[in-house]
Amino acid sequence: MTRVAKWRDVGRPEAALIGVQYVGNDDGTHRDAYHVRDVQSAPWLFAGTNLTVGSPISSFGIEIDKTAPSSPRGTHVLAELPNLLGPGRTGQMTYYEKKGAKVFAVGAFTLAGDVWKPRVKVMIENLWEWLSKP
Repeated sequence: MTRVAKWRDVGRPEAALIGVQYVGNDDGTHRDAYHVRDVQSAPWLFAGTNLTVGSPISSFGIEIDKTAPSSPRGTHVLAELPNLLGPGRTGQMTYYEKKGAKVFAVGAFTLAGDVWKPRVKVMIENLWEWLSKP
C-alpha cells in the first residue's frame, strides 16, 4: 500500500469527519501538558477530575491534530497543546455531535500512554460512558 496524497489534498479532508486533522509529528521530541480550554461544552468528560479552564491534564506529544476550516460546525475545542511544534502548530482535543453521532478526537497520539494517570483514567471512563449512551 502506498500513500499518494493526504485526504485533504484530494478533496476529502479528515477534519470533515473527525473534527481535527494532522498537523505534525516529531517522534515525541516536544511534549507538554494539555490545558483545558472549555469545560462547559463537555462537562461529562471532566466530571470527577477537578479540572477547570487552564488546568494542565497530562503530558502529550509525538503527533498532533487540530481543527481546520472543514471541521464540522459545532466542533468544540476542549483542551489544547499550545504551539507544541512551533507557533500555531497546536494540538486540540475536540468533540462534536451531528445527526446522532458523537465524535471525540484527542488531538495527540499519546493519550493511551497516560490512561492510568488518575485524571486521564477518569476522563476515559467518562468518555466511554458518554459514547455508549444512545
